[in-house]
Amino acid sequence: MNNLLGSGRTLFTDNWYTSVGLARKLATRGTHLVGTLRSNRKCNPKAVITASLNRGQIFGMESDDGITVLKWNDKRDVLMLSIKHGIETTNIDQRQEPVAIIDYNATKSLIDVSKMVPEGSSGGLTGNNNRKFPFSL
Repeated sequence: MNNLLGSGRTLFTDNWYTSVGLARKLATRGTHLVGTLRSNRKCNPKAVITASLNRGQIFGMESDDGITVLKWNDKRDVLMLSIKHGIETTNIDQRQEPVAIIDYNATKSLIDVSKMVPEGSSGGLTGNNNRKFPFSL
């Protein structure tokens, strides 16, 4: 992994791994971090966590070292952390959506597709290979 750090790559993580502390460490090593964030993590900006948003609203803060924590409400509140993105939004399906969430969802869908067929799977065949056919040899 050390040879991957510092090469300008972007690490996408879920809320289990994402934290402001990890973002700071990766930023010093030249690696971007984008991921969903749990509201109870240490060093989260209180103003972002406690912000009350209506549907479609976004609120975020950016630190001096380029770490952005944002909260966006679509159907429910979503917390994101990004070193790669700011608080910019783009128009998707007649609504404003943060670019960080669009990038995260694009990589998340690739992960979901890879989990559809587990490794070592025979592509849907069961372990029962004793099949009976309606003809004789």
